[in-house]
Amino acid sequence: MRIEQGSKRDVPVKLFQQLLESLVLVPINLPLTRFNRSLQASEKIREIVMDLIREKTVALVHQNTSPQQDLITSFLSLRNDNNSVALSDEEIVDNAIIIMIGAHDTSSILRTFLIRLLAKDLSVYAGVVQGFQLWGLPYSQRMVHMELCCPGISFSWDPMPTFKDRIEIAIEPEILGEII
Repeated sequence: MRIEQGSKRDVPVKLFQQLLESLVLVPINLPLTRFNRSLQASEKIREIVMDLIREKTVALVHQNTSPQQDLITSFLSLRNDNNSVALSDEEIVDNAIIIMIGAHDTSSILRTFLIRLLAKDLSVYAGVVQGFQLWGLPYSQRMVHMELCCPGISFSWDPMPTFKDRIEIAIEPEILGEII
């Protein structure tokens, strides 16, 4: 959705965290409860996304943006067979919120299980440390080490940058920051 860094972005992030808390609460709507606060946060998030939809619609009409620039413009650009709008604004808001929740939970769960695996299995942790140490070596030395570690397996490509990329993906900040 591409909200620039700053206070305009911090507000939806805090509201989204309140919304996520409600996913595990008993849904009883009483004043001054966390569930009630999460419902209020949900409404504010919906208003923010609706404002973004209005901004993106104007940008699309004036052709100031690409139809595939981000999630909202992609949704706004969807058309039916008769060239009418495929999704209403409310459907776009619902889909955007669902995608934010799914993306947040996926990356959080991945990090949780990765840290748990590293903490419980010291051989995996040692392998990760060794992999990072090897990554700083020249390619030829890495290949020699890989052949010693894994006899009979031929390595025709350099696996260490891929390994490093996978680790960086696993420890990157919440995907929520990239979506909104």
